[in-house]
Formats: sequence, C-alpha cells, structure tokens
Amino acid sequence: MASYIRCQSLNNHAFNYEIRVSQRFFKMKPLEIISKSIARSRVLTNKKSYLIKGEIHVKNGVRLTVEDNTQIFISNGSEKSRTLNRSALIFDQGSKLIGKRITFKAANPISLKLEKIANNGGLWFLGSHQNADKDGVSLKVKASHSRSLFSATKISAYYLGCGDSLKNKSKRKTKFIEDDLDAISVMGVSRVEWGINSVSSLYSGDDGFDVTNSDIALERLRVSDPTEDGVNLSSSRVSIHKTLDISVKRDQRTDRDLFDFETDDGASYLELHGGATLNLDGTFGDQLNLFSSQMPKPNTRNNNNQRYRYSGKLRKSSLIFSIDQD
Repeated sequence: MASYIRCQSLNNHAFNYEIRVSQRFFKMKPLEIISKSIARSRVLTNKKSYLIKGEIHVKNGVRLTVEDNTQIFISNGSEKSRTLNRSALIFDQGSKLIGKRITFKAANPISLKLEKIANNGGLWFLGSHQNADKDGVSLKVKASHSRSLFSATKISAYYLGCGDSLKNKSKRKTKFIEDDLDAISVMGVSRVEWGINSVSSLYSGDDGFDVTNSDIALERLRVSDPTEDGVNLSSSRVSIHKTLDISVKRDQRTDRDLFDFETDDGASYLELHGGATLNLDGTFGDQLNLFSSQMPKPNTRNNNNQRYRYSGKLRKSSLIFSIDQD
C-alpha cells in the first residue's frame, strides 16, 4: 500500500506536489514534512514520522515536546538556506526541547528512503551561556531571550552532518566549495540548560559530537565511526558520569582522532568520573594532556597515528584537557 503526501516549498510560495511513499518504510506511520521554522510550541507525536526539509529553527520561547520513541528524519542534499545550505534542525537560544528517547536519521528527500551517507546540516543546540561561532552559525547571547532548556533521556543520531564538498579535484589541487558539518553541535550551553542524559552519534559526516563555549554533563556518550573526530571540544567543559564509548577505527581516511580540543576562548576539559566505564579505540589526539591513574599514557605528538585502546571501569576520576594548544 502507498500513500500520497502533500507538501509546500521552502520559500513559502504555495505549490503542491505528490510523493509516493512506501507505508512499510515508515512502519505504517503517517509522515509529516516540516519545511518552515517552528515559531509556536507544539508536540511531535510518536504516531507519526517527521522529515526536516530545509534549515529549520525552533525559535526563542518555543517549546518542542517530542513523545517517546519518535523518529525524525533530516533530508540529505543541498538546500538554499540562510546559513548552512543543508537541511538541519537548530534549537535557537531560548528554545526548549522536552522528550525522552528521540531518533534522528538521514533520509533521501525524494524517495524518503534511509540514507547510509551523511549529507545534511545535522542537529544544533544553542544556549544562553556564552557567545559562540561555528560553521557560519553565530550565537550572540541576548538578555532579552529566555534561557534555553534541552531535556531528553536519549538522543540517537545516524548519518548526520556532511563532509567537505569538493570541486576540481586533481593531483595538484583540490578546491573545497563547502565546509564540513558535524552531526551534533552544542553552542553556548550551560549545565542548567542541558538535561540530555545520553547521546549516541553514529556514522557522522564530520565530528560525531562537537561542543563550543559550553559547560555540560552527560551520563552516557557514544560515538562510532565518524568521518573525522569523535569528540571535538572548543573552550568547553564536558563531564561524563557513567559511560564513554568512542570508536574511530583506522582506515584510508586520515586526520581522525578520538579527541580534538581547541582553546580559542579558553581551555577545554573532558572530565571522566570515577565509576565510569570507558571503551576507547582510535588515535588519541594531538597535543592533549591526560591525568589518570589507570588509563595508559597516550602518544599525543602532532600527526601521530598510533592506535590507542582502553576498556575498563575507572576507580578514580580522570581528566583529558588542553589549556593553551589545539
């Protein structure tokens, strides 16, 4: 059986077209296409599936409630937009996410089939803690805006973000026409704003989990097979209380590390609490410092590709940090 879905264009000029969709693909759930930014509080029900088409912002003061086990798909491919030129879901400063288990996956915008390649703008959380800039997205904290709030039991992301777009690739010269985008980006978010307990980011187009000018805590963080780095911290502090699982296995791709810390606006710290279980497999990262009584000393020289593996439960807290180098 098939259904036909009626949609509107991103530029708000009304035109209708029909897309033939397999009901089996969406597990017999109706599909709603979200092609305009969300300016009023609303609920996404688990009785539907949702497709993000375009650069969709959840506006200041808007509360987006997502029912447990809801699936949200993000359209792959280029899109005309004000910033990213990709479909993305961006929670602006002052917005709210209230949910439990939420899954985000890449999808083909025409056939609506699941994609096993990351080519979208990913998922963004913007807070009111500190100004931040990344990939053309600029956060200027405004006192007039309400405080952001992001609360969920678990966020699972599959094939979010995108890699560098290439033009005129040759032996002599490769021109990048668009920069890469991370799967999940956290910008200017404080601990009082961040209430997402667990994050899982698999097969990202760039970094799996990127945190800029923020201070947040997680119970569990899993990153598997990102195109580039597992966790990127830029002048941020992240605390892990229960589980950290990062796999960046070596292949033909280069410059891929478990951790990449930047210090443009201050130091970066990854706090691993005592009792936390770690599973790390990949290159540790350049110019980083490790303070731990259990974890083996890593090779952190520039351009090092030595494999670093550690699995175990920490008896005491450990710290990975960079104060003045990236």
